[in-house]
Amino acid sequence: MFGGKSKYRSRRKQAMTARRASAPTWRQQIAAHRANTMAERADDGDVEDDEDVGGLELEPSQPLGQLSTSRFMIISGLTAFVVLCLLGFVSLAIRQNSLGRDVSKLMTERTRLAQRNRELLIALDRLTVFEDLERVARDSLGLVSPSKGQIEIVE
Repeated sequence: MFGGKSKYRSRRKQAMTARRASAPTWRQQIAAHRANTMAERADDGDVEDDEDVGGLELEPSQPLGQLSTSRFMIISGLTAFVVLCLLGFVSLAIRQNSLGRDVSKLMTERTRLAQRNRELLIALDRLTVFEDLERVARDSLGLVSPSKGQIEIVE
């Protein structure tokens, strides 16, 4: 079962390799086109300059490797752009994580302060109740309740 697939794949791979080997490269295609154009010009007697080759403007001093330099510049620019985007994304993720921790701390602080506020409100209620106020005056300050003759009602 597996042997058949392997043979098929190897035959297919061999066929693709043979096609690639027989197909001319882009440099070979440009050289052939240039040779054909030069031959046509020589037949017409129109050979002055070999700068223009079928729409491609190449200077005689410019090597064919110069075409790959522009491709290299484009790839380098795109790579730099992708790296900058990734750095921006990482910095945003770090900032978001930091802000998340800050929010968590603030929520904890808010909960603690709300609990403290409830405790203070309960203490305030205890102090405003008259009986508690009287008890605090007696116990803490040493005050005594007035006797019946000490209170005078003024009209």
